[in-house]
Amino acid sequence: LHNARLSDSWPGTASNSLASLPRGLQRFGGIEFDVRGIVQLSSKAKPAAKYPAQVLGIKVGQKARRIHFLHAAGFGGTADEGHQVGTYVIHYAAENMRLELPIIYGHDVRNWHALPKEPPAPPELKVAWTGENPMSKQAHSSIRLFLTTWTDLAPNVEIQSIDYVSRMGAVA
Repeated sequence: LHNARLSDSWPGTASNSLASLPRGLQRFGGIEFDVRGIVQLSSKAKPAAKYPAQVLGIKVGQKARRIHFLHAAGFGGTADEGHQVGTYVIHYAAENMRLELPIIYGHDVRNWHALPKEPPAPPELKVAWTGENPMSKQAHSSIRLFLTTWTDLAPNVEIQSIDYVSRMGAVA
């Protein structure tokens, strides 16, 4: 499931994409991911307006001990540190049980472009991949994705689906 290609200049600027991210089955941060595209959510940032505020019902249909999220943010900066920018909502198959996992800027994700003057990364903020694109090269910087691992509190209950929801602030 994805709503943008890795080669799309999805933040609105030509030559600013994740085209350098390896495709197919790839190992990032010691975890294997099937990389085909991205699921981009909207925000108040004008270039993100063409994307949905939420993607509901991402099918899982199995039990899990852990779920690994390979993700990043767009349009974020140091002023966003510690703020919730989105939520993963875990829907279990039993008794309408659900769990909300907040996505916190500076704890789970930061801007996909490494920014000057970012505070030191806390131990839980794990960079899983770094690369570059023409825009990051011009800024003498890099692009990156982060790995967040969630441990399931109910590993014996099937996870039916996951919703991915933006807080609709400045950060996409």
